[in-house]
Amino acid sequence: MSTPPPEKNEWLEMFRVLRMQLVTSRTILMGGDFNCTVELDGRTGSDSSGMDVTSRLLVEMTGEASLWDVVGSMGPNARNYSWSRPDGSVRSRIDFLFTSPTVKPGRNSMVAVHFSDHRAVSFEGELTGKFPAGPGSWKLNCSLLENEELVANLRVAYVEWRDMRDLFHSAGEWWEWVKDRFRSFFQDASRAAAREKKRDFRQLQSKLQRLFELELRGWDVDDELEETRKGLAEHFREESRKIIFRTRTENLEKDEKCNSFFFKKLHSAHTPLVELRATSRVGKSTS
Repeated sequence: MSTPPPEKNEWLEMFRVLRMQLVTSRTILMGGDFNCTVELDGRTGSDSSGMDVTSRLLVEMTGEASLWDVVGSMGPNARNYSWSRPDGSVRSRIDFLFTSPTVKPGRNSMVAVHFSDHRAVSFEGELTGKFPAGPGSWKLNCSLLENEELVANLRVAYVEWRDMRDLFHSAGEWWEWVKDRFRSFFQDASRAAAREKKRDFRQLQSKLQRLFELELRGWDVDDELEETRKGLAEHFREESRKIIFRTRTENLEKDEKCNSFFFKKLHSAHTPLVELRATSRVGKSTS
C-alpha cells in the first residue's frame, strides 16, 4: 500500500484519537466534514472516487460504536451529496452525522447555508430514556424594554395588579405576588420573541435553499442570494453577541467575534458546587 499524503496522516491521527472517545456507554452524536466518503460511489467526477484509508477507518470506527448514518444514501441514482463544484462536475458526500441507536430518528435533510460551500445536515431526533431537569435561574431580558407595545401592555397589567393590593395582608406579601407576575409576563414575552426569531430564521433558511436549487438550474438569483445571506449572517451575529454577553467577559475588543474561547468560558462559568465551607469566628474553616 502506498504512503498517504501528509494531510491524510493528519486525518488518520485525528480519527485514531476520536476512535478512543467512542468507547463509551453514553449517547453519541457526532457530525462534521470528515473529508472522506463512506461508500464507493460517495464521490463522482473525480479521479479519487474510491474509498481510501481514512474512509475505511471511519467506517470501522462507526461500526464498532454501533453508530448509524443519519442521512445515508437515497438510492443508486440519487445521492445526498453535501459538496459540489458550481458546475456540478465533481460531487461528494463527505459531511456526516452519526448517532447512537438510543437516538430515535426523525426528519433529516441536506440544506444550503450562507457561509459555506458545503450543505449542512439537518436532523431532528428524540433521546430515549429519562433526563431529569435541574433547577434553573431567570434574568430579565432588558432588550424587551425597547418594545414600546410590550411596555404599554405591561403598564396596563400593572394597574390591574396594583388595584389588587387590598386583597393581601401586607405590602410585602403583595409585592412578592407582583414579582411573580412580572416574571411570568416577561417569560411569556421572551418565548414569543424567540418563536418569532426562529420563524424568521426558518423562512430565511428555506428561501436560501430554494434560491440555491434555482441557481443550480441556471437561474440568475445572485442579488436575492446575497440579500438572504446577509439576513442569515446578521442572525448569527446577534446569537454570537448573546453568547459573548453570557460569558460576562470584560474589556472586549471592538467587533470581536464569537469563538471557541467564549464557549469554553461560558461552560466554565457553570461549574457545579461540590463543597460548602463555613468559617468560624476565630477564622478556622470547617467542612
